[in-house]
Amino acid sequence: MIDPRHPVYIPGLRNLKTALAVLIILILAKLLDYPAPMYASIAAVTTMQDSIAHSISYGKMRIMATVIGGLISILILYAISHIPVESNAVLLIPIGIILTILLCNIIHFKEASGLATVVFVIIMMQYTGDPYAYALIRTAETIVGIIIAFIINRCVVSPEPSESI
Repeated sequence: MIDPRHPVYIPGLRNLKTALAVLIILILAKLLDYPAPMYASIAAVTTMQDSIAHSISYGKMRIMATVIGGLISILILYAISHIPVESNAVLLIPIGIILTILLCNIIHFKEASGLATVVFVIIMMQYTGDPYAYALIRTAETIVGIIIAFIINRCVVSPEPSESI
């Protein structure tokens, strides 16, 4: 007999679909010999929402934020490589943060400003090798994670079977 004071928790559909999306990302990464699909996995986890409509809305915002953060980081990385000032990154990273938030505000996408800024900071502080390639790969990897999450949310027992997209 189950004691109501100690409920048994079982994973819900969103929980299982999130795990499945990350599993698919990990399998694809292994097959493609891709070292660490962290950004795709994070994107899949955050994009998997309780409805298709919410997943689409969040996915669009996530893609825009990633593209904005990626573009501003490429701009700032270019400036860093062409300005002969010692510690120019210390000066230009805060300027990049300002530009990222400003661009989100200008294009009326304020809800993406926090995430776009996080993307910018991660790219600026974690890149190794070619910074432009890193920014592009990080952006593409995030988009792959969003797409996989959307496909899983749509195809595996859709929470809104009658909703058309």
